[in-house]
Amino acid sequence: MPARKILKSQKGNTATILFLFMLPVLTIYLISSLDHARAVFGTDLDMQQALNDSCRSAALMVNPLSQAHNNPMINPGNAHDAFKDILGSNLKLNEDMTPRANSPITDIEYVLIIYNGENDYGLPEGVKYSPAGHENFSCKLPFTINLSDMGVASGTKIVLDKPGCVATTSTTMVPVLGKNQIEGARWSAAKILR
Repeated sequence: MPARKILKSQKGNTATILFLFMLPVLTIYLISSLDHARAVFGTDLDMQQALNDSCRSAALMVNPLSQAHNNPMINPGNAHDAFKDILGSNLKLNEDMTPRANSPITDIEYVLIIYNGENDYGLPEGVKYSPAGHENFSCKLPFTINLSDMGVASGTKIVLDKPGCVATTSTTMVPVLGKNQIEGARWSAAKILR
């Protein structure tokens, strides 16, 4: 019964023992707080900023002939290459979009849609890129897209009145501690201003 004597003692040991009993609970709380913070900061800062930069870079890949006629249109192939290059460098991905050892993510899926609308420069009106490949489609500007059609759970609609691009990503983030999968999805849009 020495534990009873220690708990009944009025010499201040009780507070120390209770602290030692609470220490594992505090540690578990700290670990769960770190994982939550990693999920929030990882998706809000790392992924969103990488996607914004990638989408802007894609929109800057203007076809020289269309620019010479003061009607800038996006070159879809160059835009897709720029998108992958910037996204890959920001998220530490290989050229085939697989994560490197020091990447903050373990897996990524993306959709990049380039909208040009009708044009006289031989460029596709619209192209949808994903890791599985690409497909051309017809579209007229202004064009409205619902993000829920692109796999983002959002009621947001984007209206492009000039050539531009819309991108979405969904990733699995590397957890700080533990083995819980942290998933995030983000979107971004950019258009050419004349």
